[in-house]
Amino acid sequence: MKNIFYFLFISSFSTLSLASRARLSSLQSQNHFSDTENIFYFPTKISETDPFLQIESGVTNSTTLSDGAFAAGLVTLNKDVNLAGAVGRQDQFVGHERILFNSVTSQNFELSQNPIDFLWSYKNKGQIFSLGLFYSHHNDKLNQIGESTQIIQTGYRSGFLSFALNLPLVNDVTMAGQKKINFSDSVSASVLYEIESLILSGSIQYFTAVQKNSGTEVTAIDFQNFEFGFSDRTDLDKSHFFYRVDVLIQNIKYKTTHLKDHLNQVPLTMGIESEFNEWLVLRGSVKQTFLISQFETAPNSENNTQAALGSGFKFKNILLDATFSGLIGSAQTGALNGNQFLSQVAITSWF
Repeated sequence: MKNIFYFLFISSFSTLSLASRARLSSLQSQNHFSDTENIFYFPTKISETDPFLQIESGVTNSTTLSDGAFAAGLVTLNKDVNLAGAVGRQDQFVGHERILFNSVTSQNFELSQNPIDFLWSYKNKGQIFSLGLFYSHHNDKLNQIGESTQIIQTGYRSGFLSFALNLPLVNDVTMAGQKKINFSDSVSASVLYEIESLILSGSIQYFTAVQKNSGTEVTAIDFQNFEFGFSDRTDLDKSHFFYRVDVLIQNIKYKTTHLKDHLNQVPLTMGIESEFNEWLVLRGSVKQTFLISQFETAPNSENNTQAALGSGFKFKNILLDATFSGLIGSAQTGALNGNQFLSQVAITSWF
């Protein structure tokens, strides 16, 4: 059952910025705009983001990267050093590895449990350096399930270019029946070029996963993922129109059976975010795969069109974002009702 967390945080600030995962869900979860979510993809963004405190609603036992509850915040120690952190937020790279393995092997290995993410950034003569650590650990001896995750996160920015590198040190999961999965040779790297409203991005992810049952290897896969994106934005008064084109290339090799799977896609995303009045922001977007959509093994009921709607409510120094989750993702219902609207909520305060 999905839970909603409410808080009231009173502080003074000069400018209310728009932020949160709930907001990005209504904009198809891409870096079209500056947002607090970006600090977890590019840690150098910590030095470019105002201090904030945020709570996101979600389920207590998340099975995806977008439905878990978490809290995050950022503080400025001085003009050059910033700190940020999150409790309960899934790492987008390691979490993606486990979700993908579960999908292609029909398993149910858990994601990181009670994770903690800590990030640090330092500015020096126009350059930004960042370092972070992601940690989670769970050991249920009674039910014979558990997981352990340790990741080092680094980042660097100079001029218009930003770089990020994630190096998982430990990524192991155990489930009942003496099933265990180990991820090795795992690495992800990202680059971002930003000049005014123009954004170019690219990312590479690679990992090897091996599942053993009672010590015997039963499944092993090699995974490669390449993503390249181009987006631009037009600002008109209090409205912002954007479009984005992505190129997705994914390769999976099943080492045990020697089978291969391959995916090519080119999705187009278009949307708008408009400040309707001083307290209400409306958002909407549509994502459609076009030109290229090739699978060697096509998923069942693949839906290439995704629509998203959301809104933001501003109350002095507090922003509440909400999204119709029934319109987003492969499990979308296409329905609009209050339960689905409130299932993706974030409250952010800037100070």
